Amino acid sequence: MILREDLRDLETVREVSRVGLLHDLLAERVGSMVVASNLAEDLEVAPRTVQKWIGILERLYLGFCVWPFTGKLARAIRKPPKFYLFDNPEVPSGEGGSLGARFENLVATHLLKRLHFLEDSRGDRLELRYIRDKEGHEVDFVVLKERKPAVLVEAKWSDDAPSRDLAYFGERLGVASRIQVVKDLGKGFTMRGARVVAASEWLSRPLDLPIEDW
Repeated sequence: MILREDLRDLETVREVSRVGLLHDLLAERVGSMVVASNLAEDLEVAPRTVQKWIGILERLYLGFCVWPFTGKLARAIRKPPKFYLFDNPEVPSGEGGSLGARFENLVATHLLKRLHFLEDSRGDRLELRYIRDKEGHEVDFVVLKERKPAVLVEAKWSDDAPSRDLAYFGERLGVASRIQVVKDLGKGFTMRGARVVAASEWLSRPLDLPIEDW
């Protein structure tokens, strides 16, 4: 309904059906880097048009981009963002979908909500990014405070073995707070410098908790 009605009222877009198709394609790619040229080929439009439409989806609060953090990492990926949906059930999890991707989307929206709350209530300057280098090391989310990495967060559906990439980037960036949120987990524990916590516990913590206490 947003695409059929609000989009026509708020934006000058002729190909409304293709914007809807873009939304569906992005839903299938949650957790992956969004390459405009690949999407443009599927939609038979120019890459700049895809970028414009993604901006429209953000302004309509259908989703949001998480951009890569580069900092001083020479081999860091610099351009493609990831895209997450505000409506978690829109992420496919059945045939052809992924429960892991839907869970990562849930963690992304929760993190964004936390950061917005802390910005509004405490005046903290916070950003949500992801980090990946050209060797394939990746952490789902890095929280920046005053433009500096403060917390690394990895989302896992069932894998409770601490991610080696949390340690890899934690050591290189000097980030001590490394969290792995696991959907199916009993009691939390700390190993290799990372705190492995159950999603039910971590997601239920108060919104006003400073990021240093996560």
